[in-house]
Amino acid sequence: MELDFLMSIFSENASRDAIVFQDEIFSYQWLLDRINEWDEILRKHDIHSGTVVGFVTYFSAEGISAFFSLLKNNCIVAPLPPQSLTQNTDFGSIAQIEKWVKIDENGHHSIEEGDFTATHEYYVNLRGRQVPG
Repeated sequence: MELDFLMSIFSENASRDAIVFQDEIFSYQWLLDRINEWDEILRKHDIHSGTVVGFVTYFSAEGISAFFSLLKNNCIVAPLPPQSLTQNTDFGSIAQIEKWVKIDENGHHSIEEGDFTATHEYYVNLRGRQVPG
């Protein structure tokens, strides 16, 4: 796993503050717990190593935990702020998005199927090396 060193640092600092979002403080333990919960969400929706994920979120505590889980699971992530999706309707096609993970400003998430099977050479390379991208 590519992020073992970070998860170790999070564990060592479990009781310390990790994120402040909208005047709420989230500890490293909260972050670790939420990353583990996201691991389950991803498995439930068949998002696994090598899946190309369009990731639409605000920079929130929930978005950060989901992002770490996607990387931890060796997904290929195409991050996109919510307002960009409406500005660029071709994004899914260009990036060959296989799954969409969307998190709104309140932390609610949705998982949707993409319309593509990602075959770009770059993706094939990342999958072959079994690393996130």
